[in-house]
Amino acid sequence: MLSGSSFISQSDLRQHFGLGQARKADAIEIRWPGGQAEKVADVGADQFVTVVEGRGRFSTQALMPPGGTQKP
Repeated sequence: MLSGSSFISQSDLRQHFGLGQARKADAIEIRWPGGQAEKVADVGADQFVTVVEGRGRFSTQALMPPGGTQKP
């Protein structure tokens, strides 16, 4: 059972990090439950980033701002 879940519902399990005015994070370090640490470098803002343990950055998906148009 996961925290934040209940019958026919579940909270979002993705992590959300604010970068303020920065347009990217120099690096993100992930410490996996098994104890392994992994670093993903040069991660742009305003996107979902999928990281697979032992494989690094697996995919990215840009966020759409309110109104549905991409930022310049």
